[in-house]
Amino acid sequence: MFALWVFALPHIRVALSVDEGTAIRWMGIGLAIIAGLGAVWNSTALPQLYARIGHAGTHVVSLCGGGAGLYVIASAHTALTLVAGFLAVGIAWASISNTPYALVSARVVDGHYERAMARFNFSVVIPQVALALSLGWLIGEVSPSQAIAAGSGAMAGAALIMLVAARTSLRN
Repeated sequence: MFALWVFALPHIRVALSVDEGTAIRWMGIGLAIIAGLGAVWNSTALPQLYARIGHAGTHVVSLCGGGAGLYVIASAHTALTLVAGFLAVGIAWASISNTPYALVSARVVDGHYERAMARFNFSVVIPQVALALSLGWLIGEVSPSQAIAAGSGAMAGAALIMLVAARTSLRN
């Protein structure tokens, strides 16, 4: 997601061959799609998916969809393709902003939620800080579409890690 937030605007400008103002408007539309669909999906579909395939399964599917959405955005050359990618990322965003916290809180057995959430938040923040510190170099070395595609790969990797962690957790 961090790659999208940083690189989507220059990518949209080049991919759609538009001026900066038009790219900014499309970026706003994309972020509105992510936030709006994420909110709706969170309150409607996620609870049903949790009941049907569990929190971990839902998160794996959501991350895979988000990775696919980022790849669609990275390879987009039309506004319609961008919208399709933003829709997929919006569905993933609903799970990204909620499911990990539900998974962590479900594993806390000693009542120390604060410690568990603090540890979990480090796992979210440290990669973002590392990427933010490397952005100066990254911007000069890769195109915006390559950076978003790398974000797609990272999200797919996160889905794989989640799948392995869920399977390991079920055996223990």
